[in-house]
Amino acid sequence: MFNRELMKMNNWKIGKRLVHKAIHHFIGLLLVYTLKEWLNCV
Repeated sequence: MFNRELMKMNNWKIGKRLVHKAIHHFIGLLLVYTLKEWLNCV
């Protein structure tokens, strides 16, 4: 029982980290894209 709860917690932590990475990656891409568009306009 305890082991299963521990696994759940571990999976949740890993999932949270992956989501965090994905968000950072997405924001980075968005910034690069916005910068390119802005440079094209200038």
